Amino acid sequence: MADKRHPYIIGLLHSFQDEAHLYLVMDFIGGGDLFSLIEKKRRLPEAWARIYSAEIALALEHLHGHGVIYRDLKPENVMVGITGHLKLTDFGFAKKMNSTSLARGSCEYPEPYQALETWRTLPAQETANQRRLGARARGGSDASHAAATRRASPLASDCCRVP
Repeated sequence: MADKRHPYIIGLLHSFQDEAHLYLVMDFIGGGDLFSLIEKKRRLPEAWARIYSAEIALALEHLHGHGVIYRDLKPENVMVGITGHLKLTDFGFAKKMNSTSLARGSCEYPEPYQALETWRTLPAQETANQRRLGARARGGSDASHAAATRRASPLASDCCRVP
């Protein structure tokens, strides 16, 4: 994705490694993360929420257009730039998909952020990211999302449940 830049996705400028470490040189984003902004403001103005939702949706659309499923959409992984615009970051759980790929999760991954498709062997769908964005836009908490997901998915195993 380094060569497919997008205004709402953090850019990878360069990477290199030594014997012990991998170094990633990325865009400077000086405004902190969205989670910190929400904590500080307690509530974002509706106009901000609309713009932020649209920016995240455009970033996800770009990724989906290149066959990438993000799989880690949460406020901690959305950076706020100095200009106030958002950028997605942390692609550690992202997955390059093809038409035969299956989306599967891991029991080590916290349930509130785990897409419903990861508990079933269904073809991977981009709707997992869209549903997660919608849960956040409606103001759903992680606890309510987790409870709703457990009710909707009898296939969820106990190892994936958050105590």
